[in-house]
Amino acid sequence: MNLSGFFKTKPAELSAEQKEQAEAENFLSKNVRHYLPSYLLSLDDEPFQPSTRLIEIALEASRKAFSLDLSSVAKPFYKELQVFMNTYPGEHYRLLAALMQVLQPKTVIEIGTYQGAGCMAMKSALPEGSRIYTYDIIPFDQIPGCGLTASDFDEKMEQRIVDLSDPKQAESQMDILENADFIFADAAKDGVMERQFIALFDRIRFKKPPIIMFDDIRFVNMTQIWREIRHPKLDVSSFGHWSGTGLVEWV
Repeated sequence: MNLSGFFKTKPAELSAEQKEQAEAENFLSKNVRHYLPSYLLSLDDEPFQPSTRLIEIALEASRKAFSLDLSSVAKPFYKELQVFMNTYPGEHYRLLAALMQVLQPKTVIEIGTYQGAGCMAMKSALPEGSRIYTYDIIPFDQIPGCGLTASDFDEKMEQRIVDLSDPKQAESQMDILENADFIFADAAKDGVMERQFIALFDRIRFKKPPIIMFDDIRFVNMTQIWREIRHPKLDVSSFGHWSGTGLVEWV
């Protein structure tokens, strides 16, 4: 919530609720590096509760993430991102690596390569014989601040320049997508692209139910989208990204 308007009002005119909000805004602005408005949602009427499998995966991965160290993986990236990649909880990179250890996936899909931190965190814990397909619409070497080099792409990882939000382009990738064991969806958070990917996932005839991780589910414009997902799901933000991490079993 933007409270700037409250401070243009005389203190005597503020309601008790407005005063509490103004005090919270003042505290957060002085004590928190970055914060965004969000919502509290009741889960008692959520029809798509987490499955037993999902809870077990989340518990095991969150425990394993505490013992991981991604400092060597983070070295090629700029200094701030190096810190973030090894921050846990609060960031999701160590959780991504831990999920690779727990799930032992053969085929991993990342939607949104961007600077490469996510795919490199996963690659660091990827089992032998497994492969990451990281999708973007821009080649890695055209992304400012990207920590990837050509040598990072090998038998374990490949970047594909394909727009998966385009049904025709996505169709060309079905032979890979349908074999996915884990998908990391880190898209635009614009309220449009995420729904396009959800529609895509519902069209894919997965060989077995994958675990799909959605980033930034606590963003205001992601709240409704997360609530609308009609598959077993679990909010694991306290053990993932401060802006929200959600796990879904796509059954």
